[in-house]
Formats: sequence, structure tokens, C-alpha cells
Amino acid sequence: MTMREDEALFTLYKRGWQQNLVPRGSAGWWALALWLASQVPALGAFVWFMARHPAKAPAVSAVLLFLLFMAIWALGFIRWATSRSITVDLAGMERKAALKAVVGETAGTGPAWFAAKRFGYGAGMPIAWQGWAALAAWLGCLAGAGGLAQIGGAAGKTVAFALFVISTAIFAAIAARRTEGGWKWRWGKDA
Repeated sequence: MTMREDEALFTLYKRGWQQNLVPRGSAGWWALALWLASQVPALGAFVWFMARHPAKAPAVSAVLLFLLFMAIWALGFIRWATSRSITVDLAGMERKAALKAVVGETAGTGPAWFAAKRFGYGAGMPIAWQGWAALAAWLGCLAGAGGLAQIGGAAGKTVAFALFVISTAIFAAIAARRTEGGWKWRWGKDA
């Protein structure tokens, strides 16, 4: 079955054995967010079980079962997302055309919220109120995770770590899409 380009939720970039699956537009990001949210009940059950049964034998079994679930969940997501993607084969393209195919789609789809870094890779300081709001929301999530880790016990530390990882990944994705010129290596005047 061939996916029409306007229906695809993801783009699958291929170069040899390397593959990169990228969400397309807000529908793709929402699909990714919902798929990630589907693992929250399993994570909650795992944290609950580990807090109630700290003995070595049940804990080892629970960890192995959780790892098996996560492997099946990840493979299921890859199969599902690949079936809802268009494929771009970068191996047959020249380097400039391949970079344009990748950066042209993943770089900012609207006005920039963050300045480009002058040295290094990534985003610079916010240059729009949306960038400052995203930064404030991320810092708020980090503060909440820190507070939860202090008062929440073992389960609270696990949830705080998950909040840290998820909020950082979301903030990095937003910053990558809304940095002027996209994320690329820059070194002073060569930018």
C-alpha cells in the first residue's frame, strides 16, 4: 500500500541501513505524543510494583517483563509509523540535495522563536515571546521534577526522572523546529 504524501504522518529517511523516522506537521507530532502517552500506564504499573515488592526475585522478573514490554512497544511503534510514512531515499541523492530534503522539512515551519547559535550546534537565546514561553514552561517542568524528587520517595524520583526526560525531549524538538536556519554546526563567521 502506497501512502499519499498529504496523508503521511511521518517521513522515513533512508541511507543504506540507516533510517530516520520524522513526524510531519502537527498531526505527526500528535500521533507521536499519543503513542508515547500509551506507555504511561505500563510505566506507572512498573513503578507501583517495584515500590510494593522490593525483594530481589520479583524485582528481577518485573524488570525483565517491563523490558520485554518496552521492546514490543517500540517495535510496534516502528511498524505502525513506517506504515504511515513516505520514504525518501537519500542514498541516491547528492549531498546538497539530501541536506535540502532533510532540513527543508524539519527546520522551522514558521517564524523563528530562537536565534541560531554562533558557535556550535543547537539553538541560541529566545527571540520571540513564544520562545521565552517554551523556555519558561521547560524550566517549570524541571523545577516540578526537582520538587517531586525531593518529596516523592522512590516512586516520586522515578516519575520526576520521566518528567525530566519527556519535557527535555519536547523542548529540544520545539527548539529544533523553531531555530532560525535550523540546527546545524556553526563556527563564527562561517555560519
